[in-house]
Formats: sequence, structure tokens, C-alpha cells
Amino acid sequence: MRALIVLLIFGGIGAWVVLHQDEYNAESRKRPKADPQSVSAAKVGDCLQQTGGTDREPELKIIDCGKPAAKYKVAKVGAGTGCEPGQAYYRMLGKHDRELMSLCMTHIDANR
Repeated sequence: MRALIVLLIFGGIGAWVVLHQDEYNAESRKRPKADPQSVSAAKVGDCLQQTGGTDREPELKIIDCGKPAAKYKVAKVGAGTGCEPGQAYYRMLGKHDRELMSLCMTHIDANR
């Protein structure tokens, strides 16, 4: 009798897991949409605004190159990118300080 009760309990739990597996998988596949202004979406030729941080560790977002707040223009994109003299360098780090991407940027003249 006890074995039957245990079997029914575990069978019920197993059936619930199987029936709800699709809901769990659908939830786990949801990803937030990438922000099109995020620096992680930057391409060569994009302009960037510094929204915070410091000159050594800026917080950046993509902005229209014609806007006065544009501070940098992306010259190169890629992990481990080597920059030319005079270019600003930006790195995005992931877990364990692994470099996810880097940018070489030219300064946009404030007196355009």
C-alpha cells in the first residue's frame, strides 16, 4: 500500500513536470531585446555620446553624428582591436573580465 502511494505521488509530480515543461522552456528562451542605442550594437562610422562614467571608463550610447552631444566616432570594432595613436579605446568585459568587444574611436571636434 505504501509503495502505491509513493508511486502515485512521484507519478503525479512527473506528470506535472512533463505537462509544464513547454511553459518553462518558453520562459527560459525569452531574451530582452537589444537596445539599438547600446554601445554593444556600435558599428564603424557610428557616433557615440558619453552618458556617464569617466574619460577612462565612459558609459556610451549610439547617437546621431549631427547632434552636438556626439563625442566619439567608431573607427574599428572587434575583440582585441589594436587602435591607432590618438584614438580612444573602449572595452566591454564579461564574466571573469573576458573581453566581449572593443572599439577604437576618434574624438569628434567640439567646435565643428
